[in-house]
Amino acid sequence: MRKWLIVLALAASPAWAETNVLSFPASLGQSPAEVQPAPPAAPSREGVGQEFISAAPDMSRLHVGTRATYHWLRDSRKETFLGHITELDVKNNLLPNKLYADWSFTPDWGVGVSLDQLRAKAWNQMQSADDVRSSDGSFVLNGITGEMIWRFRSESPWTPYAGIGLTLFLADFDHETWWRMGYGGPEVWKSLGKPSGVYKGKMRKLDPENSVGYVLSAGCKRRLADRWSLDLGLRYTKVDVDTHYTITLGRAVEDKGITTIPMDFVTIGAGIEYAF
Repeated sequence: MRKWLIVLALAASPAWAETNVLSFPASLGQSPAEVQPAPPAAPSREGVGQEFISAAPDMSRLHVGTRATYHWLRDSRKETFLGHITELDVKNNLLPNKLYADWSFTPDWGVGVSLDQLRAKAWNQMQSADDVRSSDGSFVLNGITGEMIWRFRSESPWTPYAGIGLTLFLADFDHETWWRMGYGGPEVWKSLGKPSGVYKGKMRKLDPENSVGYVLSAGCKRRLADRWSLDLGLRYTKVDVDTHYTITLGRAVEDKGITTIPMDFVTIGAGIEYAF
């Protein structure tokens, strides 16, 4: 009887009831040595999960970014590209304004699209040591590239990738005024006050056709923070540009034919992207 009175008195205590009421039936009638302590709580995995997420590669489906690019031509000098043009000098725009996006339809495979521009100044061969170096203008290729992309999954924040695809180039030629309007050279045009009119009824024109190029690429993405990554890439583009050359004398048009100009080039790029 005294044993049950002690039990009832202890059960009436809130602190004792909170810690022991659930284990009371199991411990009643057992000696202290027989009562087993509760197992320790399992450690929380919240910190482990956060650490893994910050170090793991980003496997989101859609990535959108912008990059800066630098180009150089495989062949920048030839005996002649067209007429007196013997050198093509790439003018790089290093602003990070070339948009791109890629979408993964499996963890390993995806497709990508990107925008870029190649601008190459056409320099003429100097006829003598006293000649002034002159340019007829610049080839301008605005390209949109579509690629099939494979990426290597790993548990590190680095994700290597490779791609193959096609680029559609919208081609144009930005003429120098002196050459377009038929002047004998830039010095003649300058000596006459840089007029904008046609010289003696003569006009020249280079008309490059739109072209399709073949692309191989490789690179690596480095995860920086949640949803943000750095993209470093290398790309080789093979493209030929058919260019139509005509001279107009009054109402007569002299057709100089179409010349194929090889403009294969290499591109290195660095960009920042966001994962959706």
